[in-house]
Amino acid sequence: MTDKATPKSVKVKLNQAHTHRGQDYKKDEVIEVLPHSASYIEKHKIGSRI
Repeated sequence: MTDKATPKSVKVKLNQAHTHRGQDYKKDEVIEVLPHSASYIEKHKIGSRI
């Protein structure tokens, strides 16, 4: 059974400290987020996809 409802996670590299889902991340940290979160992070210049 394939789960099409679950989007693939995307790796983003932060260019500033950021709190995502209650987790604090440091500048230059690489985190895995869902695609819509990655879009938000890019849109707000918080980080970029890798």
